Amino acid sequence: IFKINYTYMFFTHPKAAMGVGAGLHLTNLEIGVKTKGNLNLIQEDVSGVAPLPLLGFNVLYKISPRLTAAARSDVFFLSFDKYQGSLVDLSLAFEWRVFKRLGLGVGLNSLSLDVEMDDGELAGEFENTYSGVLLFTTVYF
Repeated sequence: IFKINYTYMFFTHPKAAMGVGAGLHLTNLEIGVKTKGNLNLIQEDVSGVAPLPLLGFNVLYKISPRLTAAARSDVFFLSFDKYQGSLVDLSLAFEWRVFKRLGLGVGLNSLSLDVEMDDGELAGEFENTYSGVLLFTTVYF
C-alpha cells in the first residue's frame, strides 16, 4: 500500500489545526472468484494496481514544539456499472519533528475496503478490514 496526500489547513492556531485534503491510495489487488455447479463453471479474476482517489479530514494538536498528535480520516466511494464500494482509512498518530521540514511518525491505522458486484446473474461482496501499526515520514514545504 502506498498513499500520497495533500492537506490544506483551513484553521490554524499555535496549538491546533484542522484541514481537508485529497490524495491517492495505491494498492496492488488480486481477487478471484470461482464457482462450480451443475450447469456452468464461473471464473473471474481481477488483479492490478488500483489508484483510488481519497478525500480526507485532519485534526492536529501540538503537545510540544516537536511532538504532534494527529487524527485523520480518508474516504472513497464508488458506484459504477455493476460495481459499488468504499474505502475508509482511519489513523491516530504521533509525529516527532526531526528537522524544520521533516517529521517521523508512529500510530495506529485501520483500513476497510468493501466492494459489491451485481450484474443480474452473479452477485458477490468482498470485505477486508485490517488494523495495525503505522510508520510514516512527513515532508513539509
